[in-house]
Amino acid sequence: MAHQVKLGGLFFGIPHVRRNNMDQETQKKTCTVKEAAKMLDISQSTAYSMARSGELKTIRLRRRLLVPLWVIDELLGHPTEKQELGEFPEQGDDSLICLSWIDAAVARYPSMSAGAKPNRLGVDVARFGSCASEIYHRQGGRVTHISTIRKLDNMEIADAVIAALQVTGATEATIDSVGVGADTYNRLYEQRYCVYEAQPGKAASDLEQFANARSEWWWAMREAFRTGEIGIEDDDELVIQLASLKFSYDSRSRINIESKEDLLRKGLPSPDKADGVMYCFALDTTDWDTLLGKILTRKTVDPAIAEEIERQRAFEATFAEDQRKSDAFERQLERRGKGTGRRW
Repeated sequence: MAHQVKLGGLFFGIPHVRRNNMDQETQKKTCTVKEAAKMLDISQSTAYSMARSGELKTIRLRRRLLVPLWVIDELLGHPTEKQELGEFPEQGDDSLICLSWIDAAVARYPSMSAGAKPNRLGVDVARFGSCASEIYHRQGGRVTHISTIRKLDNMEIADAVIAALQVTGATEATIDSVGVGADTYNRLYEQRYCVYEAQPGKAASDLEQFANARSEWWWAMREAFRTGEIGIEDDDELVIQLASLKFSYDSRSRINIESKEDLLRKGLPSPDKADGVMYCFALDTTDWDTLLGKILTRKTVDPAIAEEIERQRAFEATFAEDQRKSDAFERQLERRGKGTGRRW
């Protein structure tokens, strides 16, 4: 079991280690999503999509998603038994990340050494009721899940990010600052943490190839999986989200990745974990200085907040100067009193 540290009222396990002592009776009555695909004679990507949409009912056992055998029976119309896994067809041409690349990244994770840089957090802040905020930690190409946060306000999420920075030793964090995430980003910025603001809907660095920044970041993630530069934990929910992402081309032949809003309109869950991993890599592909005209760690926050910060700084500087003058005057009076024998 992973060693756990409590900070900010939340528990962080570093790193998460998959447990192998799954209940034997549960194993006998269930199968994995891969096994379900084999039994149903469908592709693995189709099975993942069905599990994600709820068409293929699943249960969660720790970090695994399992399919009850009675669900397979209902879909087939007759009893079935667990079978050995075979080879599965690759995904469609519009799938962003191939399952074989994802499986390789999962297999690579246990033996992948943690690089010194970048040492960064990726934070996807929940903006819908059914969504969760996710925090991931990247060291080199090795990505570890830190925490899933539900039903906390933005200030509490900011505290959780601070705790994660302390536990992991990460030197920076990329925050999804769209909508409610802006409050989390501003809170961390005010406290002088090295945070970067990521807005997926903004223009991409390469305007000719990508429809928006989200598409550019995700395409870079695709390349990291394709070239073997990333290792991820064996987490069924994360694998399903990664395997379900689709891309298309807009009217200007630019690459466009499905947005969270598009997925929700289709009745699919939000890819919160996948986006958390993606934000760990977002800075690698974006020329922030060119795109924004300034370094984001020095970027001005909301004007009202910035004005209040500057007002407070000016007050503190004036107070410190008045205190210095007062102390100097008191010392001068004290010296005069000692010299004349008077009491001041």
